[in-house]
Amino acid sequence: MNESAPLASPSEGEAYDQYLASFEGRLRVDLAWLNLLDHLDQSTSLVALDAGAGTGAMALRLAEQAEEVHLLDPSEAMLQRARAQAKQRQLLDRLRFHVGRIEQNELAPESFDLIVCHHVIEYLDHQREAVRQICALLRPGGLISLLVRNRYGETMRAALGSGDLDQVRKRLEASSFSENLFGLSGRLLTGAQLEAWLKKFGIRIIKRYGVRVVADYLPDALKSEDDAYSRILELERALGGRQPYRDVARYVQIIGAKKETA
Repeated sequence: MNESAPLASPSEGEAYDQYLASFEGRLRVDLAWLNLLDHLDQSTSLVALDAGAGTGAMALRLAEQAEEVHLLDPSEAMLQRARAQAKQRQLLDRLRFHVGRIEQNELAPESFDLIVCHHVIEYLDHQREAVRQICALLRPGGLISLLVRNRYGETMRAALGSGDLDQVRKRLEASSFSENLFGLSGRLLTGAQLEAWLKKFGIRIIKRYGVRVVADYLPDALKSEDDAYSRILELERALGGRQPYRDVARYVQIIGAKKETA
């Protein structure tokens, strides 16, 4: 969320949960989670942070793996929904809640073994600084997962979604976007740009993924078939880790590890 934007209301939290329950929302969360699990040592006790946790979709999954999970979000309303869902799933004792923004947090440096920050950085005013702040919170050897809206994916969406050739030409050079759910705007990033920032702040890149390569463009009739979700999820997993498919996905996800100090 853009830092100058108002905090989310309870109704916005409900709307966000409804989006996460949709076909596209589920797919984004499931793919990002499965990509992360490929690199997560589940035999080790972890202290994790979800930076920009929203209503807790990723944090609650982390709570089933980690010893302790911290949720940081500027919206108390979003965190209240996360708290309620955690209570229902008997995970509340593993969670710690912090109301605040990434660039103005009061968390101690090098406090976390794992940090996820998904679908947040693109909405912030000071993106590079936010990445620096996140990396500073990670312990040496710790794992980080960043997911952002992909600049190249916006061009593909214009071409395959609307068929408006003038709009496609505009998206080739576009550096910003507007989303429909809350009417927010943000600045587009690429995987290469995100990787460059991470490397600058001491992160060794492990792997880049594309998230939702083709799913957004499939016909609704196909998506309504009984086994459609599992089939599309499997296909997206096959495409998302490979070039050139990953580079035109709707989202890009970077997994990295903080370099050990000498």
